[in-house]
Amino acid sequence: MKEKGIEITEFIGRRSCVKGTLTAEGSIRIDGTIDGEIKVKGTLLLGKEGYIKGTVNASNAIIRGKVDGNLYVAKKVELQAGANIKGDITCAVLVVEEGATFNGNCKMGEPSAKPIEKLPPKSK
Repeated sequence: MKEKGIEITEFIGRRSCVKGTLTAEGSIRIDGTIDGEIKVKGTLLLGKEGYIKGTVNASNAIIRGKVDGNLYVAKKVELQAGANIKGDITCAVLVVEEGATFNGNCKMGEPSAKPIEKLPPKSK
């Protein structure tokens, strides 16, 4: 599935709820609820009904939903209309559309302070 020119390789649906650490090798779209840490090597796309409570670590992030936690993004964070962030953002580039809400501190202009670690091997 492609969205905004991004090849989405993983998907968490609206009725899904994940607790714990979620890791993705590629890009992921989340429309459900995540309670825990997220590590994404590609792009994290949080849909308008998506909710994350915890730390986000990604290469890029496009946020339309709600995040209660800190974002550590190596490259670009895009807060689209309807996004609601309660936490700090560390990124190289920050784009905020009209209608997005961000309550926290931002450190930008350099890569994320928490580089994405090698993901654990897939279990068989």
